[in-house]
Amino acid sequence: MDFSIIIPTFNSAQYITACLEAMNTLQYDESRYEIIVVDGGSTDSTLDMISQFPKVHVVSSTNISISNSRNIGARKATGNALVFIDSDCLVDAELLNKAEKHLVDFECCGAFYKASGRQGWVARTWLAAEGKQTGLVNWITGGTLIVRKEFFTIVGGFNEALQTEEDEDFGHRVRLHGGSLMNDMAMASVHLGQADSLSSFFKKEVWRGMSLVKPVFGDNVGKYSVFDLAIIGYLLNFLSIFIFLLIGFPLFFWATVAICFSLPLLLVLRKMWQTGQWQYSLLMYVLYLVFLMARSYSLLRHNQFRVLFFRGIV
Repeated sequence: MDFSIIIPTFNSAQYITACLEAMNTLQYDESRYEIIVVDGGSTDSTLDMISQFPKVHVVSSTNISISNSRNIGARKATGNALVFIDSDCLVDAELLNKAEKHLVDFECCGAFYKASGRQGWVARTWLAAEGKQTGLVNWITGGTLIVRKEFFTIVGGFNEALQTEEDEDFGHRVRLHGGSLMNDMAMASVHLGQADSLSSFFKKEVWRGMSLVKPVFGDNVGKYSVFDLAIIGYLLNFLSIFIFLLIGFPLFFWATVAICFSLPLLLVLRKMWQTGQWQYSLLMYVLYLVFLMARSYSLLRHNQFRVLFFRGIV
């Protein structure tokens, strides 16, 4: 067996059928790959949908986290390479053919998501903002990630303590162990679960931010990204607005207000400089503004400053 495709799922009935049907389009010998769906205790019709696909093997997880489900799938896998696909993703037909070539030279490969014609401006703009050019990257989204099985074991799998940001953490540890990650946008998946309204985008970013500070200490010291620093700085600056307003420092008040609206612009300019996609600049500014607000709120909602300071003292 060459590849083991691992799909973690939990109450994903609205997506799982499309995800598994996309597997039927793979241009690869069916005898050379297996499909393992790791169910985290679904209570909707997900398992009924999966039963319509006899090639799929179903195993159960304790649903501690998506990392837990992926690791369980990896332990059940018989393939030489592990292919992690999220249950709301439609894979590219050439995924395994391209992965086979990349794994000769790289320990990991995969791709960030691509937009479909049916997605609205929020999804298309954010995918353009999150996207990376084809080439070596620091991490790859866990929704379309392929890794040699023996190297996955060396790295230690996914960190089950993390509810989000687990793919960035995995990429960091791959590089710590001397591995490399190849992002090939020609093998990108379509992400059906991509937020496609400002309200759903805000809610998803609040959720995604719940594990922001966890990798800062221990083996991952110094793992701050530009976005991590921007989020922490944005929240501190935002809180300063109210402090200066209450104590009556109008000059500092207006300065902090200006910074709140300027920081998203700096992120947009940085992304435009990297990609040249200036047609998204105005829409991207709106999304970066919402992104910073959502992630800042997430720091407070999930009490991450307590985690940050507690770990810093200990």
